[in-house]
Amino acid sequence: MTMSINEIPRNPSESYTGHEVIGSDGETVGKVTDVVYDDTTNQPTWLVVKPGFLRAEHYAPVEGSYTTEDGNIVLPFDKQWLKAAPVASGDHVMDSGLQRDLVHHYGRSVD
Repeated sequence: MTMSINEIPRNPSESYTGHEVIGSDGETVGKVTDVVYDDTTNQPTWLVVKPGFLRAEHYAPVEGSYTTEDGNIVLPFDKQWLKAAPVASGDHVMDSGLQRDLVHHYGRSVD
C-alpha cells in the first residue's frame, strides 16, 4: 500500500527528515534533511534532499511523491534530475527567484 505524502497521518513531532528518498527508476536518491512548508497552508511543499556524502543538497517537490509502507519517499523523477535541480541554500529559505527556478525545473517532470 502506498499513500500520497500529504495523506500520511503525522503528529507534530514527526518529521520527514532522515527518510530515504527513492527515484522513479527505483534507485536511492538520498535522504531528506529538511522540509519547506507553505506559509499559508502549513503543508509540506519541498523536501531538501542530500544525494550523498560531499554532495550539495537539492530541493525536490512533495507534489507527485508518495511514501511506501517502510517509510521511503518515492519521487516522480530520478537522481540525475534531482542533481540538476537548483541547489538548496544553507538556511533553506526560499525567495521568489528560487521558487521560479524550481517551478521551471520541476514543472515538466511532476505529474
